[in-house]
Amino acid sequence: MNMSRFYVPVRAPIGTDVGGYMDNPKQALESAYNVIDASIKNGIYVLVDWHDTGSWNCNKSSDVQRFTNKAKEFFTIITKKYNGVPNVLLEFWNEPNCEWNIVKKYHIDVLNVNKDVVVILGSSDVAKNIFDHVVGKNIMYTLHWYPLVNENVYYNYPKEIIKNATALKRGLFISEYGETDVYPLAAPIKYDAIYKFWDLMDQNKLSYMKWTFANLTDNKAPNLGMSIILNNCNANQVYEESCLSDSGKLFRSQMWKYNNGLKGC
Repeated sequence: MNMSRFYVPVRAPIGTDVGGYMDNPKQALESAYNVIDASIKNGIYVLVDWHDTGSWNCNKSSDVQRFTNKAKEFFTIITKKYNGVPNVLLEFWNEPNCEWNIVKKYHIDVLNVNKDVVVILGSSDVAKNIFDHVVGKNIMYTLHWYPLVNENVYYNYPKEIIKNATALKRGLFISEYGETDVYPLAAPIKYDAIYKFWDLMDQNKLSYMKWTFANLTDNKAPNLGMSIILNNCNANQVYEESCLSDSGKLFRSQMWKYNNGLKGC
């Protein structure tokens, strides 16, 4: 089947806790290397994400210190292995749920690992935290987006964040977005919301990364969920029409709107 191929950046979410780096560092690093090496080979950007899911206690200093030390260890290994490779971007902390004073100190500590790499900083409340920013170069703040609740939440709120970030000259990077509600996982696509989101991003020239390149969508209900591949297919079949979920087809059609000058099969 002949089709255009759009080369998009990929995000490599490396888990931190159960089954992740703090539990099995060798396996976590191998997973990261696989995605990074494939991205470099294909000439695309890769965002290495320290994907914490909040299973530790923000108010326990020993937990905070262990989390910080492990993150520094992980990013030291990654930045030394890929030193000077422009493809590699770093996301220091996925969706932190700690107070900003803890998160900000963590970011400053981890930044000392390598100040030359482009980094995306997670925030407990980016609307507030961009006003009390981390000083440094090559820094952006992450914004995650899902069509939750109503238009005021999923459209006007991020629009205001973008306006303030632009005025303050803070970089924003949407390292995760989806076109359905988060709960339940098999939720229907909100077409009106996602088109408004894409328009808002393009108007403000912001980068955005879709969640998720996985095969979690039930092949009997391809219209539900955010995974782009059906669960009876694998990653190598992403170019097969019959293996794409409705989410995958929608994402592909959006990417095809852009003229990137590349052709594939």
